Amino acid sequence: MTISHGRSRWRHGHRGHHATATESTLLREGFSASQIFAVAFGVFSIVIGAVGLARGGVDSMTSPRVELMGLSMTPMLALIHLVVGIMALAGGASRSASRTMNTFLGAALLALGIIALIQPIRELGWTGANGVAYLITGALAIALAAMTPSVEITEQHVVRNDSTMDHAV
Repeated sequence: MTISHGRSRWRHGHRGHHATATESTLLREGFSASQIFAVAFGVFSIVIGAVGLARGGVDSMTSPRVELMGLSMTPMLALIHLVVGIMALAGGASRSASRTMNTFLGAALLALGIIALIQPIRELGWTGANGVAYLITGALAIALAAMTPSVEITEQHVVRNDSTMDHAV
């Protein structure tokens, strides 16, 4: 763990007899599995989208249909992959952002995977293989989001310094 933020606050006693210092430190843990997945998925989606656009061209968004790593797509689907990749990269910025993004994208991918398995959409060029890939990726995204804690860990120290001592008479 690394310390990412700290602050001190001093309070003085009613006659200056003692001082109390409170220091709260926000501890930041390393990247979560959800963040790593969001970044990796984002990079993969951007690469797939860019290669799909390069191979398919931009003359027509609905043709030609190209194959990449077992996935089938038209330039329209390649453009969607680019946008989703950028969203996923943005979601990798923090734990809470990755939880939110992976939950949203996971649910969307599960729904699209089911649709791709039931009804291929010609304009997107996807097939059953796309549907299976979306189902697996969506389930993994949701599982990682669910396993990532959303609570920030803080540590607080209180130091008390008495400047006078009471003497018995």
